[in-house]
Amino acid sequence: MKKTNIIILFLIPIPLFGYWGSYYNIANFRSPSLRLAAMGNFGVIIESELCELNFYDFGQNVAGLVENDGTRTLVRSVGIYNKDKYKPSWNDSYEEEWFTSKKGIVEATWQVSNMAFSLKPLYCQTPYYWYLESMKEQGLSFSYAYKFPWFIIGGEIGGKRNYKKEEEDTITYYEKEWDTKEAKVSAISLSLRLVGGSLCTGVSFECRDNNYEKSEYGYMREIKEKEVSIQAIYLWEAKLKIGLRSEVLEKQDVRKYSNDSQKDTTEMLKATKMKGIYTIGSGEHKINVGFEMEFATPIIWEYFGYPWWTYNGKKFGYGSGLLYSHSKRGCLGIEFLMSKNKLEPYENESSTDRWRSIRVGGELNIIKCFYLRGGYCAESRYYENDWSGYWERSEVYCAGLGVKLLRLKLDLAYNFEEEIFSDGGSYINSHTVGIAVTFYP
Repeated sequence: MKKTNIIILFLIPIPLFGYWGSYYNIANFRSPSLRLAAMGNFGVIIESELCELNFYDFGQNVAGLVENDGTRTLVRSVGIYNKDKYKPSWNDSYEEEWFTSKKGIVEATWQVSNMAFSLKPLYCQTPYYWYLESMKEQGLSFSYAYKFPWFIIGGEIGGKRNYKKEEEDTITYYEKEWDTKEAKVSAISLSLRLVGGSLCTGVSFECRDNNYEKSEYGYMREIKEKEVSIQAIYLWEAKLKIGLRSEVLEKQDVRKYSNDSQKDTTEMLKATKMKGIYTIGSGEHKINVGFEMEFATPIIWEYFGYPWWTYNGKKFGYGSGLLYSHSKRGCLGIEFLMSKNKLEPYENESSTDRWRSIRVGGELNIIKCFYLRGGYCAESRYYENDWSGYWERSEVYCAGLGVKLLRLKLDLAYNFEEEIFSDGGSYINSHTVGIAVTFYP
């Protein structure tokens, strides 16, 4: 059996950069799970739907679909609405302005014997850049997984179409800017038994083709990406669970100019993430000790959940926390997260970007099927170089509720965020509301 697992790991093609892996995380909630978003946006100390420490949620391995969400058939609908009030300090004549983001997702997953299928339509509308223009995005993905006696295979195909806002006289319309096509193949080898526990390994390969219809800089653009990832999940009794995900992404950027010239550039991006939860106690009272570490190079700067540009440098992040839970009354927890980005010198200047976050929150079981949730999150970011410094700070107040009735589950989350900047006058006030309805046929 050990030999079979090793052969599968190296022979069957794999995805931290995966776009569909962060399918639920495009809007402004820090957690893809609305339950956790209402509890302070926990991400380390507790598992929840869309945030399980398994191959599908954590490992972004499609083959894990057959064992995801308790292997149950479900239909999940998620709607998120965000409204931001933005005021820059660099322009006294620029008044406060509101920006809105909308997002809708429907996920249908079927579990039949040893097979699983999933269909995900997506609609998203966000500000493209704070004060310039907005974007619309439409997407659809189809996933499948099949469980054999000794391993699981899976695959996914998907596409997205993005539209940029254009204005002509008094008419506003959206012009198609680029298309994205994706394909993914992955596999999981079943449990490799070790002393006192078990180890499962996975591997996946993903390719993306982004075709830009036009460019404001006067050239056509095509970005091709190939991503290889390995994953591992280690389980020790019912106490310890550790996940590891390591990825390499090759990004080829082809730009074709009007004079028939062409410029090709290739980047190699690497990222590794480890996460673990250790549970102390049994019965009604339990304590979770969680930890997380992440390393990436070069650094990917994200805007609204999309990779925006890259910095030559290295990122190292880590976090930990504690969660006390009572099987009948609820839970209460706290998390600390930190990261440091060390950027390579540019024009003889070096810079460092530091980020810190503390999150507290909990869930109270009022009656058997009704839950109240609340939390608080404080974050700060410091950017320093050889000649100046910059900081931004934010506070997030979280609230929500959950209802479970027979085969229906409802989750509601609200986040209010106040963000200030070191320039002496810029600020952002953000309201984000999300609702998720899950039906188990």
